[in-house]
Amino acid sequence: MSLSPDQPSATSSGSRWNALAENSQHGRSIHVDETTADLELPTWWAYSEFVRPAPNGVELRSEAMRNTLSRHPGSYVTNGERIDPAHVSVQIRQYALEREPYIHVERWAGVDGRRERIAGSEYRFTLDEAAELAHSLLLAVDAARGTTEEVA
Repeated sequence: MSLSPDQPSATSSGSRWNALAENSQHGRSIHVDETTADLELPTWWAYSEFVRPAPNGVELRSEAMRNTLSRHPGSYVTNGERIDPAHVSVQIRQYALEREPYIHVERWAGVDGRRERIAGSEYRFTLDEAAELAHSLLLAVDAARGTTEEVA
């Protein structure tokens, strides 16, 4: 390949390439806040987190609401004087590039004396699925208590 007089020599092009390639090896990291700066954040948003190592791998998250699970093992906090009860964690989450949030539910309990998220206990419900589950739970509670209140 021949170079015209206005083109840089192959040596200078190669040197430039090598310098650019070297600089790219020390690429700039991306902070999660940079990926959400242009988004209109929902009112429930508390923080964002990368859920996969890509610029579009950001998930918006609410604070988690915990409900104690008295029929599951908790974990000791200090020498048997206190326990951290098992709980179910409910959180609103939304992938930054998706239109609708979803409801994230997971169970935390004692495993070998430590509190851990229980493998296989993680559920991601669409809003409609979460509403249907909530309705089913309320109906089950009413039936178990023998109440006649109707759930809308």
